[in-house]
Amino acid sequence: MVTRGNASEAGISGKWTNRSVLALAQDADPIATVITKARALVFQAMETGWSGPPYDPIALAGLMGIEVSPSKDVLDARTFSTGGGRFRIDFNPNRSSGRINYSVAHELGHSLFPDCAEIVRHRIKHSGATRDEWQLEMLCNLAAAEMLMPVGTLHRDDLEPSIDHLLELRKQYAVSSEAVLLRILRLTNRNCFGFVARKEPDSETGRYEIDYAVGSRNWRAPLEDRFVVPEHSVVSQCTAIGFTGKAREKWLEGDIWNVEAVGIPPYPGRSYPRVLGIGFPGGTGENPGEEITYLRGDATAPRGSGFRLLAHIVSDKGMIWGAGFGRAVRKKWPPVQEEFAKWTMGSRADFHLGNGCLSSL
Repeated sequence: MVTRGNASEAGISGKWTNRSVLALAQDADPIATVITKARALVFQAMETGWSGPPYDPIALAGLMGIEVSPSKDVLDARTFSTGGGRFRIDFNPNRSSGRINYSVAHELGHSLFPDCAEIVRHRIKHSGATRDEWQLEMLCNLAAAEMLMPVGTLHRDDLEPSIDHLLELRKQYAVSSEAVLLRILRLTNRNCFGFVARKEPDSETGRYEIDYAVGSRNWRAPLEDRFVVPEHSVVSQCTAIGFTGKAREKWLEGDIWNVEAVGIPPYPGRSYPRVLGIGFPGGTGENPGEEITYLRGDATAPRGSGFRLLAHIVSDKGMIWGAGFGRAVRKKWPPVQEEFAKWTMGSRADFHLGNGCLSSL
């Protein structure tokens, strides 16, 4: 799946094959090339007064002479050549502000490629279907991260590889989770890698396949695109946008890794969310006895296998759970509410700190 060896700057293994990427980089490193171009664009814009955070990619497009128009007929965003070396970006105004910013910045990344008028004009949506399409898309994602979170706006010492921290930064900068991950990977001093995975509904196993993986600056092992996520990984638990999963798992030559993941919007036309994740060395893999892992998701649908205990603190003044999480529990498991009501009526002496009503389903 992954072999040890010398790694490129971003930890990508394999040969660059996408013709747009080759046209951009010529004989140079594609990652360094696209980042250099994006940073030069950002510095020029800042000299004219463009500032943030949040950094407005629509304003940046205006400075580049690129028209940006809302259109409900596009899924996220798309770029058209309007002739004479000029372009127009259409974006879906019904998306969240973070997704709009990221989509527009991603399209600005496409404009950095010399064959933009030829290739992007026909780009209706990214399906993740072709074998080397990820190379072009990943480079545009890197360019978007440079535009939305320019050099100097984030502090390296604060960038621990954490999904929770990533989600906080996403809100702060009004960008996508994918853009934040790519920025963290370029600035953190930790030995880690990030990835974006998708589920193939037509596959025999239904397991997740990595679209692309990117290593941090201290990563030294090449990462192969399209490798399959280990079976029973927490990646498969991120079944909705915003759901998170965290665990110590055997990845990469059987080593123990801390893996954290979150569900992000799916490719157009796909029902399953994509999954964005971070992996970093996890030591021995022994579970600390006092550690609490915080996850985001639906507590009425516990994920994973084995015994699950759902704890809920309720008021002893009312027997009916009519609001909030208690109401959700009552609707899904009516017997639990009934047992609690009987307990409140017949065991008032038990109502003191530390006691509870246990129901088994």
